[in-house]
Amino acid sequence: MGLLAASVKGTVEVQELCPGVAVPVVLQQAAQVELVAQWDRLVETDGVRYRRVFRPDGGEEVFQVLLPAVMKHEVLTQLHQQHGHQGVERTSQLVRQRCYWPGMSADIARWCQECERCQCAKGFPTAPGSFMGHLLAARPNEILALDFTVLEPSRSGLENVLVMTDIFTKYTLAVPTRDQRAETVAQVLVVEWFCKFGVPGRIHSDQGRNFESTLIQQLCSLYGGEKSRTTPYHPAGNGQCERFNRTLHDLLRTLPLSKKGDWPFCLPQALFAYNTTPHQATGESPHFLMFGQEPRLPVDFLLGRVQEPFAGSVHRWILEQQDRLQVAFKGARERLGAAADRRKARHDLQVKEAPLKEGQLVYLRDYSVRGRCKIQDLWSSVVYQVLRAPKEGGPVYTIAPTTDLSKVKQVHRSLLKALIGQDPPLELPDPLVIEPLQPLEEEHDEEDLFVLVPETPQDRAQFNTHSSGKAIALGPKCG
Repeated sequence: MGLLAASVKGTVEVQELCPGVAVPVVLQQAAQVELVAQWDRLVETDGVRYRRVFRPDGGEEVFQVLLPAVMKHEVLTQLHQQHGHQGVERTSQLVRQRCYWPGMSADIARWCQECERCQCAKGFPTAPGSFMGHLLAARPNEILALDFTVLEPSRSGLENVLVMTDIFTKYTLAVPTRDQRAETVAQVLVVEWFCKFGVPGRIHSDQGRNFESTLIQQLCSLYGGEKSRTTPYHPAGNGQCERFNRTLHDLLRTLPLSKKGDWPFCLPQALFAYNTTPHQATGESPHFLMFGQEPRLPVDFLLGRVQEPFAGSVHRWILEQQDRLQVAFKGARERLGAAADRRKARHDLQVKEAPLKEGQLVYLRDYSVRGRCKIQDLWSSVVYQVLRAPKEGGPVYTIAPTTDLSKVKQVHRSLLKALIGQDPPLELPDPLVIEPLQPLEEEHDEEDLFVLVPETPQDRAQFNTHSSGKAIALGPKCG
């Protein structure tokens, strides 16, 4: 107590407020005024001054040591860092039971918020969000969304399902596969979609290695399609497939127990039921928007709704179909836009916006730990800097580690946490140059490598392929 007693012996005369009263010099003038306002609570015992307070529940009074500024760091370290890194409220309770200084509540809150271990280990009380964007198409086969879902192993050993959804029509295929490798994705795309519906204008997926591998990039280049992807660990960026996965699970869940083990054989019927039912967003069935006519169902024969074959000319039938599709497409586009606006309005009402500025320091959500991770840090200890912020309301930020600004990442706002208590150590380059991200290489063995083999000499000259490994012929002809 020697340091404490010596620290509170200094006094100052405050004649304007309390004539003749000696006020302890603990902080600056504002703190002195706060102490003077509660001067009747201060007592001194053995050369140490205390603040006397009464518990709200009527319990016995508490004597708080009037703490000098030089001891705040040590006390807060003992009661926060060395006492379990508890939150602001619980740390405040520990401090109030023992000591007091003017502005104590704000100091404790700032201390806990700036604690490095707490920032890395703990989440948000209310996670900041961003305003919703749209992934809309204007015609069939403009955007094809891909995703994998994993089901219970079937009797034949299959458990992976590659889901392919046309964004405009909502027409969906789900193909069981033995694995999720890039070559499997490429083969299914070519056989099940390209050769049946044509090449989509753009393929959209998450950042799984099977979707972002060089093989898929070559496939898109060979067929003239584009490739886009979501930000990491943000499944909402591929919401159409994610939503269909839930629907597919519900459809297969209704199978009798005796048939659940044979779900791959029941999958075509489940897909047919989905594709022939009017979609809430478009008002039409995916089958009609994709093929221009509704399929005949067994119940149509029962109800006598099967029409006789068209007796007119082919040209007239084509004109009528074109008119029907134009009306259907226009209505679908309007309803899709209206549905997207409604979803955005509902979502944005709940958004707690906390935009980040360029140059600001942040932590990145850490998903690198596999398996059980209930007590692992939620945030990477690597400090990142925001290199590029999106336009107002945008969700995607460009960041890089402060130690190496060349390692650029593009991530969603929900995966970033602003660092508190540290200023940016460096300035951003001017002008900022961000290199495009390279496609991810899939891990594989050399003897099990699949490469694209263009079928014409002109196409072969455009690609440098490996001479070893298995080849997939993905030329303009299928067969």
